[in-house]
Amino acid sequence: MIEVLIVIGLFASLMLVVDMSCEAESSCHGSDHGTNL
Repeated sequence: MIEVLIVIGLFASLMLVVDMSCEAESSCHGSDHGTNL
């Protein structure tokens, strides 16, 4: 059960890092359709 929480935490932090790097470069996968998954 704890493994699930760890995986969710890692995934959330990864998405956050990707989102910040996308905003910094301003040329990301979400530039076409403004939806960040």
